[in-house]
Amino acid sequence: VDAETLLEFSKTLSTPERRALLESLLDAPSVLVRAHTIRALAKTGGSRTLSLLREARTRCGDDKTCRLTKVLDQAIDQIEDRMAHAEF
Repeated sequence: VDAETLLEFSKTLSTPERRALLESLLDAPSVLVRAHTIRALAKTGGSRTLSLLREARTRCGDDKTCRLTKVLDQAIDQIEDRMAHAEF
């Protein structure tokens, strides 16, 4: 799955449609699809993306079997860092 292409396409959708697409990608049965989506979102995401990723991270919780915890934490940190530097 080319998550970056899907994310680029999603920019043409309305906000509710885009959120639904992103949520479906983040809930995909394939861990690989979810990981690619998270990494692609981290590259360009803003506050709305940050909210989605935080929700996904909350769903992972402290579950030691959640293979996306590290990827989610890195993506959240990347977006927060970019947003913090953009404010100045």
